[in-house]
Amino acid sequence: MERRVEPTLADWQNEYLDSVRQGRYWTSHWIQFAGMLAVLKVVALIALEQSAYALAHDPDSRWALAKATMIFGAVTGTATAVLAWIPFNAMPVARPIDLQELLLLIPQAFPVAIPIGLTAAILLGLAGRVSTRTIVAALTGAVICSMMSFLTLGWLAPSSNQAYRTQVIGHEIARGDNELTLGELGTRIEQIRAFDPSAPARRLSVLYHTRWALSVTPLVLAMFALVLTGRSGRTTMLNLPATLLVSSGFALLLVWTNNLAFRGSVPPLLGAWLPNLTFATVTAALMPWSLRHRAGIVG
Repeated sequence: MERRVEPTLADWQNEYLDSVRQGRYWTSHWIQFAGMLAVLKVVALIALEQSAYALAHDPDSRWALAKATMIFGAVTGTATAVLAWIPFNAMPVARPIDLQELLLLIPQAFPVAIPIGLTAAILLGLAGRVSTRTIVAALTGAVICSMMSFLTLGWLAPSSNQAYRTQVIGHEIARGDNELTLGELGTRIEQIRAFDPSAPARRLSVLYHTRWALSVTPLVLAMFALVLTGRSGRTTMLNLPATLLVSSGFALLLVWTNNLAFRGSVPPLLGAWLPNLTFATVTAALMPWSLRHRAGIVG
């Protein structure tokens, strides 16, 4: 706390107060957000460091995490390749495979592939090996994955999508909705509402809130998967279909709620966040059962 967290909090507070005193209110809002990310990063690094130190003296947990890491890399890489290939192969005109174009589609697929890989890693790699140390390590990894997803969804994927469109068309074209960064998307929504306060800017709002929601999805699904691992003391053949059901169930729920939001049946904020809220609620409901069941196995 004294060497890492408190200095970060102090810098955050001082920069925020300086921007407020100078009348830079928009900058102060950004400093609030950036400071929160800085604190989360420091906490994640401390937890990762402490977990690594503890795991160095626990061979069983170390092997379980190594196995989970390999599964995460394999599943995430495969899912990313498939999700990048689908839009690349959906072009109406047949074209020779261009590796550079295919690589430009990877960032837009990566945030969707990460929750799938994380769910598979926990259900297939940590089942029967869940201890306090592995739980801390898994949640720390989930937080890091969420931060990577946020940066990708907010800035990297829009720029990469625009570069892909320019590459395919052969010249620079105007950015579409999916090619706007998170800040540009929020600005566009404000401009529409300033021009016409009654304009819902529904599609842009759904895209905006969905990017925020998907950034938190790795952490939500990681907690859900950790709860499911408490149902047995070992890995079984049911873990693989459970992985597929969790991943596909979340994806289908997200598509359905987004469609409801696009049609105006539900508010954009609810349509984007409802899948996360659903899985978080189920996780909270299953938590007591999972703890009792795991305690019975240990006993």
